[in-house]
Amino acid sequence: MPRGIKHCYFKTNDGQPYLVEKGRIYYVDANDKIEFYVDETCMEEGTVNKKTSVSGARWAMIYHGLFSEVEKMETGTSLLWGNVGTGSEAVNKWGIGTRYKTGSSFKIAPVDSTYYYGYAQRVELFSYTPGSGFYFYVVPIAKPSINFAYFNDSEKVRHYGETIKLLLLYHGYNLDDHNTYLTKIYLLDEQQATGLTTTRDFESKNLWKEAKSLIISRTGKYSYFGKGAAGNGNFNCTFSFSFIIDIDWKQGQTQKKDFTVAVEIYKKKLGKDGKDDPEKMERVAYRNFKTEPTTDLYQYDKTLLKIEDLDNSKSTSSRFMVSEELMDKYMDRVEREKKNQIQYIGDIRYTRKQFDPCCFTTITLKCEDTETVIFDENLPPDRIDETAKPFDIIAGDEKKEISIKLGGLSTEPDACQGLLLNDGEKHSDQKNVFQLGTVNSALREANGTYITVADPGQKDDLDVVIDPNKDPSQSVKDTQKWELGRDYKFKGKDETVLMLGYMYNKTFAESTQDDRNPVLNTARNLLWLFNYFLLTDDKVQTYYLPISTCRYPNQIAKVRVFPNIEWEIAFMITKGSAYSGKVRYQRDRMNAYHQGFGFKYLRDELQVDATKTETVGWALKGVCVENGNEHSLSLENVKKTVDRAIYAFNMVYENLQDLNPENGVGESAAVSKKVLNIDFNIDPPNMGFALGWKYGMASTKEVVPVFTGGLRADPLIGLTIAVDLIPLIGKFGLVGKILEWIIDVVEYLTKSDVYITFEIGTAVKANLSLSYNKIDGFDPKGVQKVEVEVVITIKAGCKSNEVVMVPHVNISGATVMESKEKWMVEGAVGSKIIFTEEVGFDRTLGKQFKQSSAIWKPALMTLTVQEFVISKVTYKPSHVKQFELFKEKELYKSEKEYINEK
Repeated sequence: MPRGIKHCYFKTNDGQPYLVEKGRIYYVDANDKIEFYVDETCMEEGTVNKKTSVSGARWAMIYHGLFSEVEKMETGTSLLWGNVGTGSEAVNKWGIGTRYKTGSSFKIAPVDSTYYYGYAQRVELFSYTPGSGFYFYVVPIAKPSINFAYFNDSEKVRHYGETIKLLLLYHGYNLDDHNTYLTKIYLLDEQQATGLTTTRDFESKNLWKEAKSLIISRTGKYSYFGKGAAGNGNFNCTFSFSFIIDIDWKQGQTQKKDFTVAVEIYKKKLGKDGKDDPEKMERVAYRNFKTEPTTDLYQYDKTLLKIEDLDNSKSTSSRFMVSEELMDKYMDRVEREKKNQIQYIGDIRYTRKQFDPCCFTTITLKCEDTETVIFDENLPPDRIDETAKPFDIIAGDEKKEISIKLGGLSTEPDACQGLLLNDGEKHSDQKNVFQLGTVNSALREANGTYITVADPGQKDDLDVVIDPNKDPSQSVKDTQKWELGRDYKFKGKDETVLMLGYMYNKTFAESTQDDRNPVLNTARNLLWLFNYFLLTDDKVQTYYLPISTCRYPNQIAKVRVFPNIEWEIAFMITKGSAYSGKVRYQRDRMNAYHQGFGFKYLRDELQVDATKTETVGWALKGVCVENGNEHSLSLENVKKTVDRAIYAFNMVYENLQDLNPENGVGESAAVSKKVLNIDFNIDPPNMGFALGWKYGMASTKEVVPVFTGGLRADPLIGLTIAVDLIPLIGKFGLVGKILEWIIDVVEYLTKSDVYITFEIGTAVKANLSLSYNKIDGFDPKGVQKVEVEVVITIKAGCKSNEVVMVPHVNISGATVMESKEKWMVEGAVGSKIIFTEEVGFDRTLGKQFKQSSAIWKPALMTLTVQEFVISKVTYKPSHVKQFELFKEKELYKSEKEYINEK
């Protein structure tokens, strides 16, 4: 007996009724009250009791996007059905249960359900069993609006380098039949986002290089679901995209940071040519999600909105939080994650040619003029697979392109068995050749040997098998923070181009920084270049790309990136005791020499303020070239006290056995705690030294640190340390004998000022140039030996307290009186130590070594008594005596001293 309902009616705000058609979509304005109803005319022909059927009509409602989840239910109740009423008996089909309304009418007033605007709702109208009656769709719409911004798992603290997903939902703009809109999206640091309202505000604080501009496609108001309509029932405009949390957004700060977005809506307008005119766009809406955050999504259906609130409580979904992780820790973590993923995936090494038709035959990497073949199946067995060897480049912030090209690529679907791929996957899909997503690992034994099985379809071909105990790896591109078009691109089916630069740590001593003092932090971070003062192996950044076919799966091309940074240090030493104020030196005399080594920075003028006799002045000028940009580092007037020279004095003193045979070597009295007269003399005050180092390419195409240098003393440097030996008489046997001789000759000793000084002079007697790297060793054309002479002098003597005044005519004709001692005694020892050091590289041990020796030349002292002859106004020697203090001897010759290298 027919009991079906063939249609119904609707009216808006108690107005004129209209016929509702089966399956049609009806748009309901949020401010209107809509009533759907049935009467006896809505019943099928043959219905016996139409009045009862009208009063017993059942109304149930569910979002169209959720209907597929209940369509197969035959028992139970699904809460996906709207709570529109409570039926008298349960309806098992589709899980409606008692979640339906009974009666002749059904009213809708959607004003309070803002986030549900634009979602189609299926209204099921039936007598007993749904599906046998009548249904239609209702879409509540309102004034166009920016509904929400949602970051996935917004309550989870993220780390820099992670990928995060953003979902934006706009309502109404796509339903406008007359206008077209676009949206601009800005990423903001929440600390800087408060109060921003204008486009200029957003652009100035945008963390992306430019706002993301997306067209809001016009969908119109469709009448039926079908071609072109929103199949999932969502008539809103949604944008969903992921991006990497860039470490640059840290901006040198050391606290946890929060980020949010601001969005703008622009109405597009046409120019005179009938095309969109960007200059005429009109901003019609904006929302700063710092000021107006999304906080209440937990109240809404997560399945319908395609979201999931992490803690199911009120939280801010329109911002994400990032850890305070320090920059160096971040960089260490990223490198560790990359290396771990390489190990997890596993690079299968081949030592024999395979024959599967799904294949490549070669892998070639190229960057600029450097090209390396890391895989060639036609080479001898030990050279087929060299993927373990990384491809090295030197790069800075400006990226370089590295081509990874496959020779002989053939991946026809019919010839591919999908080795190591997921079910149904083929290598004919480029993403399964250049594997930027997840990668399956091959099964290995405990010792790392890959398990292979014979390929029944190919003679002499062995296949690896997928490891059933390991999940696929994390996404290769996500682990390396790559984005298509920014970090990699494709050229045809057989070539991928990586666009890689070097990520510098542009912070310095970050762990000691205080965010309450940003000015000081900024000043400190200017020293970031010193993070790369030592060019060690831990500065390298590794990238990789797994490459697979059935013949050779899981081949990993590895690229190492070294920083494009070059240091050159120029050094000058001078003593300012003979000068006052600022002393100006020019290094023009050294230009030609240093230009021979390619040094650019020794021609600069140098001003040194060295006026204190008790100090030595040093001048240091450094240049660092990063990304082709020159940074000048200059430290002038850095004073070093005499204590820095005490160590040199002590070393020589320990070898003065001949001057102290009775007592042996004792502790030097020349320490800063004793009251001693210690003088420095540097004459002439001009020594230049230049050292440069950077990364360069060795003969093996491996990038290594390369050191170049030049040393020039022009004229030769004499550095003298003079120590008054009077307090040390008891320690020096022969010095005592010298004093005895002076006493014998000069009977007025007690009336005289005795002076005895011990002097150490150093002079660089050779020029040194070098070019060294740990792969090739020293440049054979360079000098690998340097000699330094240490001149030792002992001066002894005394001067009479009797002074004779001698008339003297100066250059202008005036007569002046000049004082001269009546007599004086002077003596000096002439001796020197020659120190020689050689540096080399032991290829057997792979270590740098140095070997040195020192020879002490013989020393003679001659003491002379000079007597002033008044009649001749001159001195004449009256007594002369010579002492031999010691003969030539070799102080030491060292064994090879190895210098550990990483």
